[in-house]
Amino acid sequence: GYKSGAKEILNHFYERAKERKIEDLVVLQADSSGLIAFEPMIGVTLPGKKTVLFGKVDLKKADEIIDEYILKGKQIDGILSLTSSVAPDRL
Repeated sequence: GYKSGAKEILNHFYERAKERKIEDLVVLQADSSGLIAFEPMIGVTLPGKKTVLFGKVDLKKADEIIDEYILKGKQIDGILSLTSSVAPDRL
């Protein structure tokens, strides 16, 4: 959660997405999921895709998620799960 730096990472992620003009992006902020060892986590849902949950996200990983996974469609390390059961919070 926030003690692990989640708020800073979420704000950074959101700002980077805005800088790169990503407009129709759903970013998930998960409540306590019991995966404390993997916090902070970010879930990303791209149009037509299942939600992907990334763990142990730092500023560098947040940039990689945006640049490689979202913009280029490349698979990257750090994926915890693919799910469609998490409710998104739109930014």
